[in-house]
Order: sequence, then C-alpha cells, then structure tokens
Amino acid sequence: MGASIYFILVSVLNYSVKMASMEERIKYFRTTPFDPRFPQCNQARHCFQDYLDFHRCEKVMTEKGKDAAPCQWFKMCYESLCPSEWKDRFDSWREEGIFAAKI
Repeated sequence: MGASIYFILVSVLNYSVKMASMEERIKYFRTTPFDPRFPQCNQARHCFQDYLDFHRCEKVMTEKGKDAAPCQWFKMCYESLCPSEWKDRFDSWREEGIFAAKI
C-alpha cells in the first residue's frame, strides 16, 4: 500500500505543466488542481479519495520514520473540496473505528 500512495503523490504533484517545489505549491495553493483520476466525476468522490490519501500517506511516512510534510498537499485538497460536516463526520467515524475504508 505504501508504494501506491507514493506513486499517487508523485503523479498528482508532477501533473502540472510548470514544475515547482513542494513548498511553492503549498505556498501558492488556492484550490484543488485538476486530478487525472477524476476527469468528469462528482467531486464527492474526489473529496473522499483525498481524505484517504492524506491519512494513508501520513501513516506510511510516519511508519517509515520520514517527514510527513508532503502529505499536507492531500490535506489541503480535501479541506478545499469537502464540506466541514463531512470532515467532522469522517474524523468521528475513524475515531469510532467504523470508517468505511481501510487507512
């Protein structure tokens, strides 16, 4: 699972035409950019997937003893896309152990 999260992180961040450092991308973040995984999709799925990607990335990076700062990109994306009620509900479900996906 760790390799797939890393691949997704690299592919999404390298998708933009202008290559910029992670710090620059985070500094100038305004809204979630185009994601080739969701070309014509309801943004609810995109929100849910970015939430999963953030928590999976954070888990993998922490387990490997690496800095989880690159995972902040996914957090900023899901916070941009998801309504606050959904974020609160996702967090409470994770805490209760009844979240619908494996993190």
